Amino acid sequence: MIRSAIGARLSVLLAAASVAALLTGAAVAHRSGPRGAPSTRELVHPVWEAVVNADSRFTLVHKELFDAATSRGGWKLGQRELAVEDLGRARSALESAIKELSPILDSPFVHKTLDTVLGLEERLERAVKTAKNANDAFAATRGLVVDAEAQLERLITYLDLTVVEIRATFKWPVTTYDVDLYHSVHFVVSGVNFKWSNSNDCGDFRSNHVAHWSHPDSKAPGACPPQAVHPGTITVIASSGEFSCKGVYPDGSAAGTETGPAREPCTVRK
Repeated sequence: MIRSAIGARLSVLLAAASVAALLTGAAVAHRSGPRGAPSTRELVHPVWEAVVNADSRFTLVHKELFDAATSRGGWKLGQRELAVEDLGRARSALESAIKELSPILDSPFVHKTLDTVLGLEERLERAVKTAKNANDAFAATRGLVVDAEAQLERLITYLDLTVVEIRATFKWPVTTYDVDLYHSVHFVVSGVNFKWSNSNDCGDFRSNHVAHWSHPDSKAPGACPPQAVHPGTITVIASSGEFSCKGVYPDGSAAGTETGPAREPCTVRK
């Protein structure tokens, strides 16, 4: 049961990583903002890719050690060396993530997580090298691997979640705004609340998961003046229990699609 669960998890993780990499690679060119600014996805994708790689290595080591522990006779030829080699690859991926990250994202949460997992990797490598047999190695490392995976998967979600598109549609006298959150593995992000705001206070602006701006032209107090397009910056904050992402639609009441609305990385709640 445990063996099949670990194997299934590894297959899903590796498949998701490869498919997601292809999908995100195709999506980045389409989602570059019309103003030429690189999107959040473009900035953090190399870091995200390295973290996914590290996570898959930890999962692989977990399976290797489990297989070694359940095969009678202790270490078989090359098993210990293989686990150490894969841990080294996980460490290289983490170091690559830190190198890619430093110029683009000053996030104490991300840096702290990567440093913590690097520390776990060192403890794992030491435990595997010094264990008397495979059973001891698996027992000594199981909790460390689970902790490393949990840390990395939370980080993957953080790096991969972004606001990628805000759409505005107009049907007189109302402009309606909708937003897409993107997560390359899951596509649908659940448990998210949306808070909308409008820099222009004319008319009537109301929102839930979408926003509606009623702006009939009128000279009445509080109404929007006669204009072809009412200027304004529409902002949405998408937040869950752990993360908060911001998107901006700069074109007021005009219909259109903003494909680069994320002007800054998502933030993590303490």
